[in-house]
Amino acid sequence: MKLIALIFFITTHFSLNAQVINVVEHEWEADIKVFFTSLEWNADVVVLPTKSLHHARNIEGHWYIQNRQDGRDIDCINIYLVKKAALSDLKVFLTDDESRINTENMYNEKFGRRNARN
Repeated sequence: MKLIALIFFITTHFSLNAQVINVVEHEWEADIKVFFTSLEWNADVVVLPTKSLHHARNIEGHWYIQNRQDGRDIDCINIYLVKKAALSDLKVFLTDDESRINTENMYNEKFGRRNARN
């Protein structure tokens, strides 16, 4: 179930707010659990935090992160931050270099496993 939710919420290119991230306060409000790692090689995805909603909506790997913590937002991907990587559904490294963005490996691995079962 976690894998299906992860694939749906992270790879929904048809959704306008596919990469607009809302940090929620409670685990039960979240779509996925995320651990922000300080080691790029340990991450499932490498994304660029952006201050532009336009970039987040239209450019893969650009995340607009809102830390309002006033509950779920149906127009965003709702994440809950965990303190240990083992408890997360997704490990994310935030970069400041656009050329280092890497989301393809994680997508290919998840889709490859899912298609192999079908």
